[in-house]
Amino acid sequence: MNVILQPPNDDAIKAVVIMYGWLGSIEKHLKKYADLYTNHLLQKCAVVYGTASTSTLIFRHDEELAAMAMDSVRKAAAIIRQIESSSSTKAIVPVVLHYFSNGGAFVAEKLGQMIQDAISAGGQISTKKNKHDKGDADDLKLIHERLNKKGFEVLDSSPAYLYESTYFRCIDMAVPSLPLRIIFKGFISLSTVYKKIMACTNQQERVDVIFWQNMMESELCQRQAFVYSTADVLTDFT
Repeated sequence: MNVILQPPNDDAIKAVVIMYGWLGSIEKHLKKYADLYTNHLLQKCAVVYGTASTSTLIFRHDEELAAMAMDSVRKAAAIIRQIESSSSTKAIVPVVLHYFSNGGAFVAEKLGQMIQDAISAGGQISTKKNKHDKGDADDLKLIHERLNKKGFEVLDSSPAYLYESTYFRCIDMAVPSLPLRIIFKGFISLSTVYKKIMACTNQQERVDVIFWQNMMESELCQRQAFVYSTADVLTDFT
C-alpha cells in the first residue's frame, strides 16, 4: 500500500516523511518527490509514500482511507523506533507530513481524526469495519508527538474546496476512460444533490463544509507550509 524509501545508512536519516499523493498519481510520480527528501545534501530523510485508489478518493471510502493512513503510520513509526534504538546520540526523529491536492488531503484528514480518537479513547481506535489494537494507537500517538515537537506539514496544492466543478476537473485528469469519467461524474452529481438534501433535512453541515472546516481547524501540526501554483488548473489558489 505505502512504499518505503530511505538512505542506506540509518545514521544519516534526520527525519521521516509521510507523503500522500494526488488523485490518479502512481508510485513513479511520487518517487520523484520522495527522492528529493532521501537525497537532500544536509537533511536526508526516510519517506513512506503512497496514493489511495481512484475509487477510494472519488467516493471517499472511510475504511480504505483509514487503512491507508494506518499503514503509513505503522511503517513510519517502525522506522523511527529503529533509528532511535540504534542511535547513540538519543536524538528525536521528527516527522514531516507532505500531501498533494485533495487526494492527499482526504487521507490526511482521516489521519487527524484517527489521532484524535487514539488520544481520547485511551488506547483503542476503530472504524466501521476495522478495529485497531493498542499498538496502532501508540503508533498514532508517536507520529502526533513527532509532528508537533519538531515536525512540519506541507500542504501541496491543498486543500481545495469541494466544488462539483473541482471534482469534475480532477476526474478528467485522473481517469483516462471516457465511459468511466461519465459514470464518476454522474455519481458525483447525484451524490452532491443527495447530500445537500440530507444535510438540509437533518439540519447538518454539508460534506464540503465539514471537510473545509476540518482542514482549516486541523491540529495535526503547528508548523505548516501551503504551496500553490498559479499554473494549477485543478486547485483554486486564491
